[in-house]
Amino acid sequence: MRTDGAAGENQLTLPADMLESVLHDARRLADEAEHLLAPVVEQRDRLRLVLGEAEQIVSVPEPAEQVTLAAVDGGSVIDQMYAADRLVIAALVAEGMRTSRTGELHHATWTRTFAHQLDLDRLSDAVMSCLELQLLHGINYQIKIFDGSHQTPVIALNSALSSRNPKVRSLTAEIVQETGAAEALRSMCDGTAGLCIVGLPKADSSTEFCQKYSRDYTFNLPPITDRLLATLVLEPGEMLLPRKPENWHGLHIQFRKNTEVGEIEGNPATQRLVEMTARELDAAIEPLRNCSRAGHGVGITYLKPHKSNTCIKIEFKASQGKRHGVWLASILSAEAVSPHMQEPYAQFVADLWAKNVSMAADALGAAIRHKLSPNSTWAQYLTLGYRTQTTGGNW
Repeated sequence: MRTDGAAGENQLTLPADMLESVLHDARRLADEAEHLLAPVVEQRDRLRLVLGEAEQIVSVPEPAEQVTLAAVDGGSVIDQMYAADRLVIAALVAEGMRTSRTGELHHATWTRTFAHQLDLDRLSDAVMSCLELQLLHGINYQIKIFDGSHQTPVIALNSALSSRNPKVRSLTAEIVQETGAAEALRSMCDGTAGLCIVGLPKADSSTEFCQKYSRDYTFNLPPITDRLLATLVLEPGEMLLPRKPENWHGLHIQFRKNTEVGEIEGNPATQRLVEMTARELDAAIEPLRNCSRAGHGVGITYLKPHKSNTCIKIEFKASQGKRHGVWLASILSAEAVSPHMQEPYAQFVADLWAKNVSMAADALGAAIRHKLSPNSTWAQYLTLGYRTQTTGGNW
């Protein structure tokens, strides 16, 4: 707190003081970043030379044909009201910029209100994965981009079906059946049926390429990610020679049995549905567990598009070999249309559109307030939220 001499009033300066303290660390953080990156920058030319001689760097041609391409993405909001939680989940499709347009755009939504309870975040992630899989399975494009890894829906569905909350488990099983997510997941993972589906995970901390190069070519690399290494080593219009994932053999989708007090389902048929759903989903991802087999599973690479300064991670079906991966990379490269664009245009647009779920959730909240009985003394607790709003109030 300080005193303003002119006004003679006390003024709180905590936000400004906090900002000043944070900015005071800028020099130290810059030095830490340079110290982290210096070793790989110093080795960059040698690493590029060695990888080139070992044919680990692949040239990607400009696309020679027009194809149809679309990306699927989803978004979710969990509004924690004073008396209940409201889930608003959506998934949608966006088309590419430099590919043929079909106008075949789709979306899917799911909303529900629950009493406060455990693991609604797990339910939200599982429902969003189901909606995305449903759209991915239903659209007809030559290339379909899934925003995330092939592991993403596996992790989300396994987490929900393993929840301590029986309501989360049962609702997950229901939405899987309603959306046909098990069949969609099977098609996505299959080397033939899912040939047109590519996973493009943006959040990526993997280091398998770094470990491989350190091991095979005796490089002493610092603890950086594969994406950063590829960005530093590759020139525009190049990709790394694809590799197979090393640890997907343990992927699984299981279910939690009712073994604890308070977890007994009201209807035994519901538990049977959960068990059946988990087994269907687990069988659907069998191709991912067999990634080590030649001509099966998923190939992983990093692409630096012709007009970009950063790299895109690509997961594609390995059934057609490196040639198919190079063809996909050429199409995706043309879709990254600016120097620092970290994803193809269709994925970029789908992500922007999916973020509108927050606006939709706010609009839904306003609509609900008008639908509630004006004479109710408790209705306000179904619309009163916890979040602090910058504009004041939290209705």
